[in-house]
Amino acid sequence: MDYLFKTEPYQHQLERFIATRDREFYGFLWEMGSGKSKIVIDTSGWLYCRGEITGVLIVAPNGVHRNWIDQEYPTHYPNDFGLRSAYWAADPKKKEKEALEYLFANQNQSMDLVVLSMNVEALATKRGREFAEKFLLTFRCMMVVDESTTIKNPSAVRTKTVLKLGRMAAYRRILNGTPVTNNPLDIYTQFTFLDEEILRCSSYYAFRNRYAILKEMTTRNQPRSFKVVVGYQNIEELQRLIEPHSHRVRKEDCLDLPDKIYMKRIVEMTKKQASLYADVAKNIISEFSGMRMATPLALTKILRLQQITGGFWCPEEVGEAVAIDGKNPRLDSLMEVLEDSDGKVIIWARFRAEIAQIEDAIRNEYGAGSLVSYHGGISKEDRAEAIARFQGRRQIIENGKEIDQARFFVANQQSAGMGLTLTAATTVVYYSNSFNYADRVQSEDRAHRIGQKHPVTYVDLFCPGTIDEKIMNSLRMKRDYAQMITGDNLQEWI
Repeated sequence: MDYLFKTEPYQHQLERFIATRDREFYGFLWEMGSGKSKIVIDTSGWLYCRGEITGVLIVAPNGVHRNWIDQEYPTHYPNDFGLRSAYWAADPKKKEKEALEYLFANQNQSMDLVVLSMNVEALATKRGREFAEKFLLTFRCMMVVDESTTIKNPSAVRTKTVLKLGRMAAYRRILNGTPVTNNPLDIYTQFTFLDEEILRCSSYYAFRNRYAILKEMTTRNQPRSFKVVVGYQNIEELQRLIEPHSHRVRKEDCLDLPDKIYMKRIVEMTKKQASLYADVAKNIISEFSGMRMATPLALTKILRLQQITGGFWCPEEVGEAVAIDGKNPRLDSLMEVLEDSDGKVIIWARFRAEIAQIEDAIRNEYGAGSLVSYHGGISKEDRAEAIARFQGRRQIIENGKEIDQARFFVANQQSAGMGLTLTAATTVVYYSNSFNYADRVQSEDRAHRIGQKHPVTYVDLFCPGTIDEKIMNSLRMKRDYAQMITGDNLQEWI
């Protein structure tokens, strides 16, 4: 039978769709922006039409799981096919709760493919596990783990749950943009989820002993010795084992991809953030109800809301940035994007407090030499060095020391958004957006200009239903949003 695509696949997508659509399990190790979500959606449509599945369970990082329902399936799933879908919410609002309940309604009469997306963190809770089990027992499913490095820890509760749930699914897929060679041990649980026979090891410890070089260590405080990984071995053998069951794609290999690829990534605020946001928005509306407000004052007030969605704010009595919560979902989401990216990345942030948080997180995860910064607090000399390190040019400084290359470029749009060439990047993340449309256009062109030989992926992080979304939509409509919030429509914007 022929499959009628809703959106035309690129050549690499079409070839792999035909090769894998009937496979029981498969891993798409495709770089972010190369179209792995679409091939999964088309596969689900194909299997549904053939009567092989009636449901799809997608497990993804928090926020990403909503993208599948709000953006990916509506974009790529054929309109002629029946579809009912919902995403998991730990504390669902009325519409979200109704959508989840509707998944199970009129099962005998329904001709729809039923799609549920859940954040992987939910599977560490009893309620989340039971809901996922109910779904898998009700429908014959394809189960998908998006950004499957989230289950790389074999001892984590969520990893154990995903492996158990996977055995209840008729078809299984993993999606992961990170090369296997970054840490071979990370792939154990990911490929075990696909099929326990792929890696030919009876346990994680047997797998580690086979592919890691271990060294016996002792410390003064620990009388017993312990083993640490100091290197890896038998990697070619490991690659031969996974090769028949996975496929690797980098954007530079996809010559038919567009020059610019845009992606949205939803960030869900913590309860404390959401409560503070609602209080501040309410106070602004109350304070200026019925009054016309000058644009600078309006922007100042809205700036506070944007700061809150970023995980901090500046109370007047304190006078400096204060973290709202111990956990910052936006920063967590950024680190997940970086883990899923291959190659160099530009990260644009609106506020210095955000830049400081980003710098600390990247240093902790990737090392101090992995990033450079470019903002108002950086000297001219250090700015030049930052560009040289990021672009990969070897430069000799006064003491004769060579400057190492950096993978991440963390910057403020007002300082670095114009005039620079940053074509070493193939991924650009907007941690937060400037109000100004010109800032957006100029900053996008730092990576996408003469000298760029590969497609560039642009990722926007945003909190839905907040000022983030208003700003982003305004920029997408090619409007300077500062001109749209004077006085009368301030309440609409908030």
